[in-house]
Amino acid sequence: MSDRIATAVVGFLVGAVVGALVALFFAPMPGKELQVRVRKEAEVDWQKARAEYYKSVNEVQKAFDGLKGQIASLTGRA
Repeated sequence: MSDRIATAVVGFLVGAVVGALVALFFAPMPGKELQVRVRKEAEVDWQKARAEYYKSVNEVQKAFDGLKGQIASLTGRA
C-alpha cells in the first residue's frame, strides 16, 4: 500500500516538473507574466504534494498503530 502511495507522489512531482518545463517553452506571454504564472502554479503543486505527503504519513501511522495493536493482542499485552 505504501509503495503505491510513494509511486503516486513521485509520479505527481515528476508530472509537475515536466508540465512546468513545457509551459516555459510553449508559453505565448512575456517573461514577467510567465514567471508569475509559473510561481503560482508551482505553489499550487507544492501544496498538493504536501497534502499528499501528510495524507500518506497519516495512513502509514494508522497502519502501524493497527499492527502494534495486533502484536499486543497476540502477545497478551492488550
